[in-house]
Amino acid sequence: MLSPVESLPVELFDIISDEFSIPDCQSLRLTSRQLHRLIHAKFVRLAFCERRTTLSLSSLNRLINVSSHRDFRDAVKCLHIRLLNHHEYANLNAISRAGRFPPPKRFPRVSGIKDRHISDEAATYAYVIQNERPARLYTGLLKAMESLPQLKIIRFSMKQSASSISEHDETLYDSFRNRCFEAVVFAMSHSKIKLEEFSMGRKKGRKIMYKQLDLSFLVFQLAPASLQALQYCFSNLQSLTLSIMISYNIPHPNSWAKSICDFINTAPRLTKLTLSLDRVANNSLIAFYEYSCVMHRNVDVIVIVIVIRTTNRIAALSTIKLRSISSSQASQYLDQVESSEDF
Repeated sequence: MLSPVESLPVELFDIISDEFSIPDCQSLRLTSRQLHRLIHAKFVRLAFCERRTTLSLSSLNRLINVSSHRDFRDAVKCLHIRLLNHHEYANLNAISRAGRFPPPKRFPRVSGIKDRHISDEAATYAYVIQNERPARLYTGLLKAMESLPQLKIIRFSMKQSASSISEHDETLYDSFRNRCFEAVVFAMSHSKIKLEEFSMGRKKGRKIMYKQLDLSFLVFQLAPASLQALQYCFSNLQSLTLSIMISYNIPHPNSWAKSICDFINTAPRLTKLTLSLDRVANNSLIAFYEYSCVMHRNVDVIVIVIVIRTTNRIAALSTIKLRSISSSQASQYLDQVESSEDF
């Protein structure tokens, strides 16, 4: 005998199921074959809309399995690449050496990592450091992305370490981040996907950049062939978020800034650009220069101007078009920088 829920017309059931969460769908799937059939499409959309990977072998295999499933792969819209930080890898290696699962309580746990994956996750850092071009990442990511036709968003994230690490370890971890990023860019540009959003951080509440992945400016020194291959992937890109470290005590090539611009210019339809430079507010910044920019009414220009006023003595804005902004509003924005020494 059918239950009252199973007896509902399909159209009415679809309206009701719009409010269901993943646990709700999971419970209904186990109730009866009829409900399993009715709720299956909704469950797949919710459960597989975003896939996560830490780039470990087991994590990449799970991603490949989803991309190979004919019912699941079309549901994947977002790929979240979470890189563990240096201290998280240290904790995983300590647990792996102890060899007890579940680990003793004295070991800090790493969120999102199951006990059966600890040894594999712990080995990922050493594997990437020991291989200048980690083939497992390149082949795994490419195989997965090639089979995700609806993939539109790629986001990176990395939890910031609570304490500092040695300069040697920081240098090694910079290499780890850079090589992971290079593998992702290679897979994107060779998988023929078309992204709409590419972000090296997450937004949480008022925080524009949350758990961002900070990369050296050197990672953007891409060859012309790589930039050309990336143009197809970014041809429909609308939102780009980059977090770049540029204050390194190393020689800067003359073209380092142009390389970043070339990377951005591979996205001709870009409507939202967010740049984080060195993560910290530079209170000693003397000058701010803005050239060839179009500002719209829905852009909070006052925020930009207040930052200029509080951190700069010189601000130069050249060839700025204030679209859909009246002269009185433009005057209001300019009044905000009256304390600058030169404008």
